[in-house]
Amino acid sequence: AVRRVSNVTSRLDRSCYSRHLRDWMAVFPPGQMLVLNGDRLKVAPWLEIERVQRFLGVEQLISKRHFQLDPSTGFYCWRVSGHTATCLGGNKGRTHPVLSELELELL
Repeated sequence: AVRRVSNVTSRLDRSCYSRHLRDWMAVFPPGQMLVLNGDRLKVAPWLEIERVQRFLGVEQLISKRHFQLDPSTGFYCWRVSGHTATCLGGNKGRTHPVLSELELELL
């Protein structure tokens, strides 16, 4: 018997990026869309923010100096000159369970 994972689960549904992208592309032309690299956003957020600024055609005001690595989480925090860095909430950056090959195949 073939087992399937229901796609009504909100967490799984939100992570089906190809479906959402297809829907958005039916409405917006490619030149009005910018897809960011989520992995790079975690390890070098300034690079993706610089891409956003270029895409929007605005002045490059946000750069690497606006980010500070939080050694306890390994994520970057937003830092505005003269202010304390603002970091992700406590529910971000948590570890995910290890899935078996079968579970990965079902997803």
